[in-house]
Amino acid sequence: MTITSLSDVTPFINQQLLDHEQVSGFLAKAEAMAQVAMTDSFAEQTEEQQRNYLWALRDLLTEAEQLHGILLNKWYMHYKKDSCNREGRIDNISH
Repeated sequence: MTITSLSDVTPFINQQLLDHEQVSGFLAKAEAMAQVAMTDSFAEQTEEQQRNYLWALRDLLTEAEQLHGILLNKWYMHYKKDSCNREGRIDNISH
């Protein structure tokens, strides 16, 4: 049975923190954009300007969602790898 030490998971945790900060940054930008979209001055913009702005907001949220999905998958793969190591199995853990 393998016991995982903190030093074994520190690089993984550090990378997760950096990735999470990136997701948080995307969401903070999206929140700021949404605040602008709810102002009276935004309503005064042309329909094309509003559409382009909202598409940019959607793209930002999509990017955050995709990165979040990648982070969840990394956590799952790390957990699955750790579980297999504890059980003494070296199964195919790439899926």
